[in-house]
Amino acid sequence: MRKQVLTFKKFCPGPSCATMARLRGARRPSRDRICLKVRTCFFIVSLFLATRSTIVLADSLEWIVVPSETATQAVIQEFRKNPDIASSVAVFDAGESDYLARQTSAPELARALKIRTSSLESLERLRKWSHAHGDLFQFEENAPVTLNESPAVPTSAADPLLKEQWGLRNTGGTYLLKTSDIQGIPFQGVPDEDVGVDRAPPENLSRPIVVGVLDTGIDVTHPDLQSQIYRKESECQAYQQFLACKDKEKNEEKCLGIWGKVDTDGNGYPMDCMGWNVLSLVDRQTGIRGNNQIDDDIGHGTHVSGIIAAAQNSVGIRGVSQSAKILSIKVIRESEPEPARPADADSDVPPSIIERDLPKIRTYADIISRGMLYALRSNVQVINMSLNWPRYMDSLLMRKLVKAIQNKGVLVVAAADNFANPNPVYPCLYDGVVCVGSHGPDGALSQFSNYGGSVDV
Repeated sequence: MRKQVLTFKKFCPGPSCATMARLRGARRPSRDRICLKVRTCFFIVSLFLATRSTIVLADSLEWIVVPSETATQAVIQEFRKNPDIASSVAVFDAGESDYLARQTSAPELARALKIRTSSLESLERLRKWSHAHGDLFQFEENAPVTLNESPAVPTSAADPLLKEQWGLRNTGGTYLLKTSDIQGIPFQGVPDEDVGVDRAPPENLSRPIVVGVLDTGIDVTHPDLQSQIYRKESECQAYQQFLACKDKEKNEEKCLGIWGKVDTDGNGYPMDCMGWNVLSLVDRQTGIRGNNQIDDDIGHGTHVSGIIAAAQNSVGIRGVSQSAKILSIKVIRESEPEPARPADADSDVPPSIIERDLPKIRTYADIISRGMLYALRSNVQVINMSLNWPRYMDSLLMRKLVKAIQNKGVLVVAAADNFANPNPVYPCLYDGVVCVGSHGPDGALSQFSNYGGSVDV
């Protein structure tokens, strides 16, 4: 028997936010503030569940090694010299490791390694070596995260489309659920089967809710998002000075030598004006991994950010919260070219809604963990991840990092998956993570949404 998915209206009813039981252990600031946090991220995951990601088994022999709390630096160095390790690098750079070691509840993650082996036999010998030394290391595959393109990404060109956003304001009318830019399926809405924007308390906050969106980046020039992106003004000024230097000197390396380590907010990431791209390589001059180039070459992250916080400005659509500001964290890049689907061409055939038919875009577990750490060091209040991985692939690195993030009071929201089954997934299974399914304007569970004991709303 299917477990009934708790709707947002029941999870956070009315302006008082009377019940928060389904947070399953999340730290609770004020009830209204938690409601605003969840309201900010609920809609993005519930409507965007079809674009969530999944970790699948990797073809490479690349592994994450997490040392125990008792593993000494000497033992770790000895381990790295083992001939069965073809190569090894630290998962986190020096600044990230220092933060983990000094300011989180999981300091051992600062010494996590990414290794490559030439064979599974080599890995087995490494496991035996670890066991002989008291099981000082845990091994897990550095599994790829696959971002699936949405089967139905509607476009929006004018503010009147607000009337089509039943997820914000469901009046009980007939709504068209789009299957392509030109096609859709009519659904009869049920009044108030929405996130309750009209019934929510006023967003009279002294400061914005900063939402770290781990995704494909963001279009910083989008007219609906320009005012909603979290800007670190002093970092932006430093970046503008770097660009002016580069334009004048015609020598990027020289200017990086001057500005490459300017970190006005002290979070360890220089010139991170509007976010960070953790996919970039280590800079030769600064030794810092990543850069501030968060351009969205796929569109997924921009779509997600718009659902959360698109400005109420007579342009495009309206986001769930006008008090939310988006901090973009690019953890996914464009994949190899995929065959065009019908919806990509001038065709009247609707796109596939079958998971296996959708194109794959990959990133990796160590990248996601570094993205989460950047969000934490940037003092976000919410982390949104349209990502998940199967129960049988629980990651110690991810589990400990999520817990450390929660211990800092950050709310983590994740998608429940869209395979229309009750199988639980991570990070939904972690205590305190708000796991979100999907329903339609009629209040019924969406045909693709997962359900079951791990789904909160």
